[in-house]
Amino acid sequence: MLRNKRVINVLLWQGLVLWILCSYIIIIIIKDGTRFDHQTNDFLINTFLKIPKSDRIVYLSINDNTYKNYFKSNQFDRKLFAEALDKLRTYNPEAIILDLVFAYPSNYSSDSALEANFGKLNNLILPVSFAISKDIKNELISPKINENSYLNRFISKPIIKAEGIPYLSGRGLLTSEKYLNLSAATGHISDFPDEDGIYRNSLLLIKINDKYLPSLYFSAFLKEINVPFNKIEIFFGDKILIPVLPGSWNNEIIEIPIDESGRTRIAFVENWTKDFPNLSLINFSKLAIDDSKQGSLNELFEGKFVFLCDVSTGIADIGTISLNQTAPLVVIQANMLNSLLTNTFFNSVSSKILLLLLFIAIAALTFSTFFTEIKIFYYTSICLLVIFTSIVFIILLNHHLLPVISMSGNLIFSFVVLLIQVEYFTQKDKKYIEIDNLRKQHEMDEARKIQLSMLPAKLPIYDGLDIATYMSTATEVGGDYYDFYLDKNNYLNFVIADATGHGLQAGTMVTVAKTLFIISKNNDDYLSLLNKMSGIIKQLNLFKLYLCLALFKIKNNILEFTSAGMPPIYWYQSKNNFVEKITLKGSPLGFLTNFPYEIMKIELHKGDVLLISSDGLTELFNEENEMLSEESITSTLQKNGNDSAEIIISKFKSIIKLWCGKIEPKDDISIIVIRVV
Repeated sequence: MLRNKRVINVLLWQGLVLWILCSYIIIIIIKDGTRFDHQTNDFLINTFLKIPKSDRIVYLSINDNTYKNYFKSNQFDRKLFAEALDKLRTYNPEAIILDLVFAYPSNYSSDSALEANFGKLNNLILPVSFAISKDIKNELISPKINENSYLNRFISKPIIKAEGIPYLSGRGLLTSEKYLNLSAATGHISDFPDEDGIYRNSLLLIKINDKYLPSLYFSAFLKEINVPFNKIEIFFGDKILIPVLPGSWNNEIIEIPIDESGRTRIAFVENWTKDFPNLSLINFSKLAIDDSKQGSLNELFEGKFVFLCDVSTGIADIGTISLNQTAPLVVIQANMLNSLLTNTFFNSVSSKILLLLLFIAIAALTFSTFFTEIKIFYYTSICLLVIFTSIVFIILLNHHLLPVISMSGNLIFSFVVLLIQVEYFTQKDKKYIEIDNLRKQHEMDEARKIQLSMLPAKLPIYDGLDIATYMSTATEVGGDYYDFYLDKNNYLNFVIADATGHGLQAGTMVTVAKTLFIISKNNDDYLSLLNKMSGIIKQLNLFKLYLCLALFKIKNNILEFTSAGMPPIYWYQSKNNFVEKITLKGSPLGFLTNFPYEIMKIELHKGDVLLISSDGLTELFNEENEMLSEESITSTLQKNGNDSAEIIISKFKSIIKLWCGKIEPKDDISIIVIRVV
């Protein structure tokens, strides 16, 4: 059942305001999500999602053991490192990517050895590092790169299709020029954590003056597929497109989602040390001189991207990623290169989708409040919870991310606000219902009083007869009626009637029955009288309400009676202890106006008993929906026929109570018992 129109309008406007407010919070205030959103997405990704892993990435790491047993010093040995590079070259890696910045000179022989070996490599990718900022007035912003710097070979201007707010280069830690001159490509390693100290995003490019420099892994990938950096298309706040060019090795356009600054979320494959094969430099040097291990080393390095990194204690750049509390930051470079090789990226759900999801959820909650049944609101909320959870997982499996906590928080807020309003209107409706019920109860009580006033105030005292009656109504106002009067010829006239149904409509028919009984006085022609009564009821047009009625008159133990649709009469004959059922066929009043009703006369004797009832007794049902048997009625009357009329009534009241058990009778029950004494 729906609430009234005024309440629905209030709830509708409230739902609209909630949607606007939640949309403003999500799109304008929260925007990219809160810390809790990011941490929830970390958990969901790490628990339920498996990131594809390329088999073309390898770590060659310098660890504590390398310093102790290979360099045999706590100082980095460039000469030994150069020798290791020379050995690595023989296994034909696709690219050697250094996560080491050789910014300052060492001793001459070591630098010369390193320079000589760098010169032998045509696939060397060297890093540079910058302080970065979005503020052009920031004091960290560096002057222009020297026009003679070899770094200018790798700085260019891609095709900018949509402007954004890129990060600007500040003071830098640059690889020495003599080494940059020998590198096949270079890129920055300037990543930084989110506000909670966790590295989740990587910066694909930074702006240097009016041009851009790609990240280290991005440079390595572009070199591998033979796509110049100045040919890529950048839509800040949306994506980077790597086109398919003549001579390029990519078979399709690669699309990388980015934010307005050129950052994208890192798709970490697995925990550090488990993500990609990792061989220490000292172990590599030992294996490289073992002829039996050459096949294994060829398999490990040939055609691979080899990240040469220092992960020793106190030297490595350490940070917290979504999978590890502490991990060397080279994992960012390796995992981002993996994303490029497998074309696996995370994208944030667009604002339009978020607004649509909010609208559908709040609209469903709002519409459920239109119903007076509050459980519809709760059922809708449970369904929305299941649907929202399913949507989160479907979106996640498609590598899209929702601000789950922010969305959940706004939906919970909407739920609480609507619940408060629903409870308010529900309580208000309950008060109205209580007041209305009290009014109706009062009206029913008054109607019942009127109905009871139509029954005889006391039973007639008639010579030779013992009379008792009983009435039980299924509702406050019943549809049964009985009455007595003594006419001028000393006949005791009485009536029993049963209106169709019960309640106020049936009570109306009782009034009609009372009126008809009054006008029947002194009319001895029962046949014409019943048809006249039927015609009157039909003319009243009481919406298919009918009246079953039986008229009786008795004098000198001679009973004359007729019936218009009433149940049979049970006649207990004391002289032979026998119960006879007398049935007179007759149409209920108000249905036909010319029906051949039957009239019957019987002579009663001392000790005889008449049981006259409405169909509430003969059609009495128990809890198993079984009807009271005729045998129960006749046997009860037979066993108690010699008792007073009042005792016989009490016996039938006991039968009714026992038969119904815990349920209430579904129909009105009226009983008249007349015993000849």
